[in-house]
Formats: sequence, structure tokens, C-alpha cells
Amino acid sequence: MWLYDTRWRGLLELAPKQEQAFCSGEVLVPGDEELGYVLALTEGLVNATVTTADGRELQLAWRKPPCVLGDLSALRGGRTSAWVTAVTDATAVRITAPAFTDYLNGLGLPGQLLAQVLDWTYGEDLKRAQERVLPLRSRVAAFLLTVAGEVTSGRLEGWDQDRLAALFHVSGRTLRDKALQPLERAGAVVRGRSHVTIADERALRREIAGFGAR
Repeated sequence: MWLYDTRWRGLLELAPKQEQAFCSGEVLVPGDEELGYVLALTEGLVNATVTTADGRELQLAWRKPPCVLGDLSALRGGRTSAWVTAVTDATAVRITAPAFTDYLNGLGLPGQLLAQVLDWTYGEDLKRAQERVLPLRSRVAAFLLTVAGEVTSGRLEGWDQDRLAALFHVSGRTLRDKALQPLERAGAVVRGRSHVTIADERALRREIAGFGAR
């Protein structure tokens, strides 16, 4: 959304005297708080993270200018979704939430629509973060459930194991040892010579929900 064009310059001009400096390691946006403002990042590199229910920290994404921090919270009027910390020394312009939303409306960008886009983007960032830490067996289980939900029968029959391994960028042996054999022992799938079939969708869901206990 934000480019080095009139929209970005216009945003910065909303609060020309509100630039703040942040040192490396300093928090720009705290998690789970109502800010009432956004930060337009003008210099530096920052890191957005979330904390899972089991206390693990997930790195969502790196951000650099031009970037608005806290925009989803401002648009929805709720709490922030993630912590944003400076990786390098950084600077940002602080803009009140009402001024930010009014500016977007003036550009013809409805806040509700933009919030939906940002929600989707955040969801994609979170999905990628979870995939980086989930065991292969849990990622495969989630994939099988997703695809099963798209077929008429509600079941996924005869999924080719070589194709499955290619999708997850692993060898056939790694897929078998790290995912399919554990899932089969859990009663979630049945393996043939070259194909895998869902045996119990509830068992697949348990594999996804219980990954943090392993």
C-alpha cells in the first residue's frame, strides 16, 4: 500500500514534528495494547513477533520503510496483534488513529476494507510463522485436513506420497520417517506402497492441536 509517492509523503505530513527515535532492541509497538496512534516507519529495520499460548515467540516478519505500524489496531479500534521491536536504530512518525483513518478515507480507502486486507496479511504472516516451528507431521496433518475439506466426499483418498514430499520440499524418506509413520501410529492415516489415505480426521486434528506438548 505505502510507496514513496504522494500518499506516503502526505501521511508523514500529518505529524511533521512527531518523529521519534528508537534504539536497537527498543519496543516500538507493544503487544496486546490499545495505542490510539500509528507509527509511520521512516528509517531502520524492525521485527514483528507474537507469543503463542504455550509461551513460544514466533517471528512474523521483518519490516522496513515505508511501513505503518499499529495500523490494524487503529482501524479496528482494538488491541495490537504483535510486538514490534527495533532491530537497528530506527525512526518513526507518530500519527493519531483518528488522523490516520481520516487520511485513508480522504484517499478513498475505506477503513473497514483495509482492515480486512490487513487481517488477511496478518493471518498469512502468522501461518508462515507457525509453519516454521510446527513439526513436519503437524504440517502434513494440517495440509491433509485442508485438502480433504475441498473434496466432495470430505475425505482425501490415495494422495501420492512423492507429490506430498515435493510440496513440503523434503525427501520421500524424511516424509515417511518424520510425518507419515507417526501419523499412521496415531491412527490418522493409512499408508500404501505409494499413496496415503486419511483414516481419521479427528486424529489429524489432535496431531495439530497437540504439537506444543511434544
